[in-house]
Amino acid sequence: MNNFTAAHGSPAVSLSGKPMPQDDWCLTRGRHIEVRHRLNATRMGLVEDVTSDGSILWLAADGPVTRTMVEKSEGYEVWASEEQFPTWNAMPTL
Repeated sequence: MNNFTAAHGSPAVSLSGKPMPQDDWCLTRGRHIEVRHRLNATRMGLVEDVTSDGSILWLAADGPVTRTMVEKSEGYEVWASEEQFPTWNAMPTL
């Protein structure tokens, strides 16, 4: 059992590829992400919903862990594998 599982009672799904911070939370809906606070992982999960301004997201319930609201203003960061968002680094087409 890893530290995350011990602290939260739910196994963490590892992110494939290199996790990177994601500033635009609006793009995370429906994706598996990792939530960090002061660079420490606090929870991993599926983003169920995000406010229109991207300041708050909700992680879906996972086993014994209930649905969780995460607020950017409280210093939380969202990290996700670049593989989940292949278009984030692509140049826009005109």
